[in-house]
Amino acid sequence: KEPDLRAYAANSLGRMKDNSSVPALKEVLENIRNMKNQRDRVRMSRLRFQGMVALMRLGDRSMVPEIMAAAKDDDATVRLRAVRQLGEMRIAETKELLEYKAKYDDNPRVKKAAQQALDDWSKSPGKASGDTDLEPGEKAQ
Repeated sequence: KEPDLRAYAANSLGRMKDNSSVPALKEVLENIRNMKNQRDRVRMSRLRFQGMVALMRLGDRSMVPEIMAAAKDDDATVRLRAVRQLGEMRIAETKELLEYKAKYDDNPRVKKAAQQALDDWSKSPGKASGDTDLEPGEKAQ
């Protein structure tokens, strides 16, 4: 499960606010984007997502559009991760998307996560919540 271990490492770098890791994280994401084999890219999806999240935690807002796109993915698990992350980051430009997901997403867990993110946001607008990622193997039902 090497990509999963690397995903945990990327997540940790973001949580530790290790700005020296930005070039390495960007390189990992670029390598994943450039993979020719679709199966390899899918295998690296968790690492890709955690790399984007780590960069956002390090202040790189260029990842916001990619995480917003993930919130619209066909896969409910991908949407759930993205919605939880958008809720954690509390970026004003994403609030409308969270409101839409809370009302209209076809997956009840995604709807619930979006509503929870909005509720948390309204209770303490300036405070980001804790770790909102899915546990290994957890899927949106």
